[in-house]
Amino acid sequence: MNRTADREIDLPLNPPRLSPGDRVGAYEVLGALGAGCIGVVCRARDTLLGRDVAVKALPQSLADHPGRLARLRREAQTLALLNHPNIASLYDLEESPGTTSCLVLELVDFRDGVRRDARFAKAMRPVGVLR
Repeated sequence: MNRTADREIDLPLNPPRLSPGDRVGAYEVLGALGAGCIGVVCRARDTLLGRDVAVKALPQSLADHPGRLARLRREAQTLALLNHPNIASLYDLEESPGTTSCLVLELVDFRDGVRRDARFAKAMRPVGVLR
C-alpha cells in the first residue's frame, strides 16, 4: 500500500505495457525510456505534427482510480502554466476511455548527463551585462 494525499491505494506491480508500434491517440510508441511503480515513459512519434515526444502513461488500473486520474490532471494543469528551459513542455493530456491515460511532453535529449536540445542551449547562452 502507498499512502497518497487522496487515500491508500495498491500500486500496480506491472506498469502499462506499451510496445513499439502501439498507439495512444495520435502518438505511435517507438520504445520505452523508463518505468516506475506507477507508470512508464516512452519515446513516441506525434503522427499529426511529425515530431518525437515523451509519453508518460498510467496503467489502466490507476487511470480508473479517481484520485490518480485527478493527480494526473493536476500535473498537466501545472505543467501547462510553466514555461522554463529546465521543465519539459506539456503538449497534450490524452484520456481515451478504455485505454491508458497519459501526458504527452516535450522529448528532452540528454546524453552523458548534458541536455543537448537547441531550446536549452539558447536559454543558457551567456548574455552581456547591462549598464
